[in-house]
Amino acid sequence: MIKLKTLSLASAIACSLVAPCFGAVLISIDITGANSPVDSASSRTWNFTVTQAIDVSRSVFSVKAGSQTSIPIIFDLYDGFGATGNILRSYTLSSAVATTSYNPPKIFDFANITLNPGNYSATLTSTTGTSGSLQYFLKNGALKLYNDNGSATPTIDPTTELSSSFYTTDGNTTGTSTPQPVPEPSSLITLALTGLLVLRRRRA
Repeated sequence: MIKLKTLSLASAIACSLVAPCFGAVLISIDITGANSPVDSASSRTWNFTVTQAIDVSRSVFSVKAGSQTSIPIIFDLYDGFGATGNILRSYTLSSAVATTSYNPPKIFDFANITLNPGNYSATLTSTTGTSGSLQYFLKNGALKLYNDNGSATPTIDPTTELSSSFYTTDGNTTGTSTPQPVPEPSSLITLALTGLLVLRRRRA
């Protein structure tokens, strides 16, 4: 019995520190910022760094279209900061699907993709006009990655956000700053062991 408990504990630790213990994740934002336009003169870019491989399924944003908007809004995922590098995934959302209301949040769906450790960026762009009736508007905020429950109407719940051991973000909406890296799992384990050794020496 003790051995089984030990093995279970070891598996749980390995799962939490080494590999994701969940299915796919979705890209979204924390909607803590102002209502920001997306148009031919205003795009949105978010930088983030992945530190452990994750499987991304889709993105979800609270966006709405102006009353006369006819041109679509586009989500792109790049393998470099600041909308540089290769476009890994792209999804075009029509103004009709966007509707003139923030709710429900709009789903930008695409084929699942595995993001290996590295630098990435996500963007929302449109070539629509810059007057209010033609623009898109976004409830802005910092990029976040959440567990995807697979629902047709996913709920962005802070309790389902991925641990910071899997990714870090630039914390703004302009894509102009570089995310601060977080320690690799092996480094975290080393730090923990070092701390234990120090405590043991002090007790001795």
